[in-house]
Amino acid sequence: MVVFACEDEQDTISNVPPCSLDDVYINEAHGDGDPEDWVEIYNAGSLECALAGFTMDDEFPTADLIFGSVNLMAGGYWLGEEDSEGSFTSGIGKSGDILYFCVPDATDETDCQVFEVGTTEGLTAWGYPNNDRSQSAGNLTESTPGSANTDYP
Repeated sequence: MVVFACEDEQDTISNVPPCSLDDVYINEAHGDGDPEDWVEIYNAGSLECALAGFTMDDEFPTADLIFGSVNLMAGGYWLGEEDSEGSFTSGIGKSGDILYFCVPDATDETDCQVFEVGTTEGLTAWGYPNNDRSQSAGNLTESTPGSANTDYP
């Protein structure tokens, strides 16, 4: 990141390209509240990318979380816990919920990944088995916040 001054104000320039929903997506979520609700976003792409301006919420249009200067390494994870600094504040229903992860300035749901969270029980989470988005999301054998997902039970 390169920082420069311009008329007594600081502006930031980043060489990191913006993320694409083709590569970056909600990979896993836990909505039981014990421990706190959390969401994991995974970069399946081969390049680092910037999440700045992306949004996430359980309603559309999104407003709960607007990402600031967050870069996501290739193969890396962003993990957000409910009510933590720089994270979301609306909880995830343990009997199911829908999360919208959207590009900056999204105008409709086609600008978003719509992630349906099913019922989570105890410490398990809802996600893509083995980080494979080509498969349907389901209740995983164990929750793996910030690391590769397991398979279904």
